[in-house]
Amino acid sequence: MTTQQAADTRLDTLAPPRRALLLAVENRRGEATLALAELARLVAAAGMVPAATLTQVRERPHPATYVGKGKLREVKGFLVAEDLDVVVCNHELSPRQVVALSDQLERQVMDRSEVILEICARH
Repeated sequence: MTTQQAADTRLDTLAPPRRALLLAVENRRGEATLALAELARLVAAAGMVPAATLTQVRERPHPATYVGKGKLREVKGFLVAEDLDVVVCNHELSPRQVVALSDQLERQVMDRSEVILEICARH
């Protein structure tokens, strides 16, 4: 480990953990509950705090923004009100969805796969 890597590691441990909003789309009420519980454990293992959860009931994720326009406004307001740092979506996101969500929400956006990769990188 180089001196710079050691310094970066120390800084990482001093920074407060990022607070995450878990976001899911479900086609029937209650279906996402188990998946979100697992996602919360993954987020915690990645060094973040799973601070809140929001879901939207719709047949399938919106192709451009994952959630609909109204839910997107709600999520943005919630992020600001609760001072959350990152949005973690329960489904795999397309690059288009990541860019659209990041631009609209002005926060880092991750999907389940990216959280798992972050866990692996930490170990």
